[in-house]
Amino acid sequence: MEKIIVYGFVLAYLIFSVFELRNLKITAKKIATIGIFAGMSALLWNVSIPLPNGGGISPLGMLPLMLIGSLLGREVGLVTGAISGVLAFFMPSFVALVPIQVLLDYILPRMILGYAGIFGTNKKYKLILGSVLVMSIKICFHILSGVIFFGEFTPEGMNPWVYSIIYNAGSGFVEMVLIAIAIYFIPVDRLKKVI
Repeated sequence: MEKIIVYGFVLAYLIFSVFELRNLKITAKKIATIGIFAGMSALLWNVSIPLPNGGGISPLGMLPLMLIGSLLGREVGLVTGAISGVLAFFMPSFVALVPIQVLLDYILPRMILGYAGIFGTNKKYKLILGSVLVMSIKICFHILSGVIFFGEFTPEGMNPWVYSIIYNAGSGFVEMVLIAIAIYFIPVDRLKKVI
C-alpha cells in the first residue's frame, strides 16, 4: 500500500513539474548557466562525509541548486535539479535499486530545491526560510525512500519509519544549517546582477 501511495505521489509531482516548465524559455545563456550550476552541485556533492549505512553529509552540495532557482526562477531551478540528479548517476556513491527509488533519492529531491526563492529573494531571511522549507521537503523524499527501499537495513526491533527519520533528518539537518549559514554570507544581490 505504501508503494502505491508513493508511486502516485511521484507521478503527481512529475506532472506538476512538467506543468511548471510550460513557460520556460531556453536561451544559450540559460543553458550555460544551468550547466555551470549543475556541475558545481555535482562537484560539491562529492565533497561529503560518508555515513555508516550509506549516503553522507554534503555540506554545500545543494546550495548551487537553491541559488539558481532563486536567481533565475523555479523553472530553471527544476531543470538544473533534474540535470544534477542525472549527474549523480556517474558518482561513486550512486545506488540504484529500481527507477522509482532513483527518482526519490536523486532526481525529485534536487528538483524541489529550485523552489528555494518561493518567499522572495529581496531579503536574506526570506531566502533562508525558503531554503529551510525545500531542504525539509528534500529530507522527506529521503525518508520515504529509506522506509520503502532500505527498510530491510533497519536495526532489529526498530520501526523503519523511526530509523529512516533519525538517519535522514540527522544528516539533512546538518546540511540545512550549513546552507543557511552560507546563504547568509553570500552577496545574493551582487550575484543576481552578475547572472
